[in-house]
This record gives sequence, structure tokens and C-alpha cells, in this order.
Amino acid sequence: MTARVAAVWLVLLVVVGLAAPCTGYDPATGVDVAWASAGPSWAHPLGTDHLGRDVLARLAFACRAFAAPSVLAAAVLCGVGAPAGLVAGLRGGALAAWLARCFLVPAAVPEIPAVLMGVLLFGGSPWVIAATAGLVGAPVLFNDVRSRVDEARHTGLILGNRAHGVPEWRIVLVHLGWGVCRGLVARHAARAVAGFIVLEATLSWLGHWGVQEPSPSRGNMIAFDWGHPNTLAVAAPAAALFSVALATSALADAWRAVD
Repeated sequence: MTARVAAVWLVLLVVVGLAAPCTGYDPATGVDVAWASAGPSWAHPLGTDHLGRDVLARLAFACRAFAAPSVLAAAVLCGVGAPAGLVAGLRGGALAAWLARCFLVPAAVPEIPAVLMGVLLFGGSPWVIAATAGLVGAPVLFNDVRSRVDEARHTGLILGNRAHGVPEWRIVLVHLGWGVCRGLVARHAARAVAGFIVLEATLSWLGHWGVQEPSPSRGNMIAFDWGHPNTLAVAAPAAALFSVALATSALADAWRAVD
């Protein structure tokens, strides 16, 4: 999948999620047992689940489950890891060592146990999952940005700009943040989006966390209809989940060329 196709696909999914309420379909009350586990038809192109709810309509509403929270995961990751990495790489010395120690604790905790700890303390909403996942991923971005900026500092980039009277804020934001690290940060952000989507689907599939029935997400749609006659009720959300993860991974790889 090319980066352009991936970007178009992700934008399309967001638009579908935003437009889903305009159809008038209610994923919570659209139960029709007379159509339970029905196969594809003109009325239901992907068939229905075992409560008679339209699979295609629920897939459209499921786009809303990951769009905004995944952006939050990327924002927390970049908002915590990138500025700290810039400061540590630019200043070095005791400040860099202190910041590195601050990131040792989240770096030592595996992602899923850390997220489970977060949902046990603050609830199992997608927003809590997203914020916790962003914090857990921040140490990796911190170390990468710190190494990149430290390398730029030793090549004379910063000294040269300072010698020409470039303001310090411009050196940090423009020459280092944008010029040196933008591809690196964007790649981490795209991977954070993909990681959150898979993580939320896994937790909602397990139950008790993430998006809960009757609100649809890819994970709870797969869990809810597993083993029932209409295989599309499971295959369609699984394929949608795979396509989103593939698209965000393709965008992450595309940013490698800018990096």
C-alpha cells in the first residue's frame, strides 16, 4: 500500500465515521431478530449479526471508536517524548541525565500491563487507553529525538546557527524540531495510531475495557459474533482492522524517506 493510498483510505474512514449518524441508523437499538445472522442482501450488504443488526452500518459507526482517541495517543506520545528529547539533546549534561532517568520507569513497564494499570485506576474508556499508550511509548521517542539532536549538536549545526545570530527558539523549533526531527516524530506518531487501534480492539475483544456494547468497535464486533452463522460479521471488522493498521504502517514507512 502506497502512502497516498493509505492517507486517502484513513481520511475516508474518518469521513465515514463522522457521516454515520446522518444515516439515521442507531447501532444501539437496531435489533431485529427476524434478520438474525442473515447473509448479504440488498438491505444488508454485509449481512447482520446474531441480533439482526446491520454489519455495514455498525462498521461505519466503529470508525468513530478509533479516530479521535488514536489522535490523542499520538498527541500524548509526541507532546511528552519530543520536547523532552529536544531539550536533552540540546543541553546534554546533568539535565539530559535527569530526563533520561525520568523516562526509565515508563520504559521498563510493558505496554499492555501499563495500559491495564491505567484502566484499573481511571476507567476503561478509549481515552484512558489512548493517553496511557501514548505515555508508555514516549520513552522510545525521547531516546530517538535525543540521539538525533545530540548528533546534530556535534556536527556544528547549532553552533553555526548561533554564530549567525539565529534566535535560540528558532534553532530549537525550526532547525532541530522541524528540520532534523520531523520525519522521526511523524513516524512515531503514525505507529502510535496503529498501535492504539490494535490495542483498543484487543481490549474490547477481551471485554470490560475499551468500547463496550452496544456501541460498536472492531474488537467487540469480532468477539460478539464469533461462532455465529454469518462469517462476514467477524471477517468484515477483522479486515477493516487489518486495513487501518496496514495504512498507518505504510504512512510510517513513507516518513522514513523524509527522516
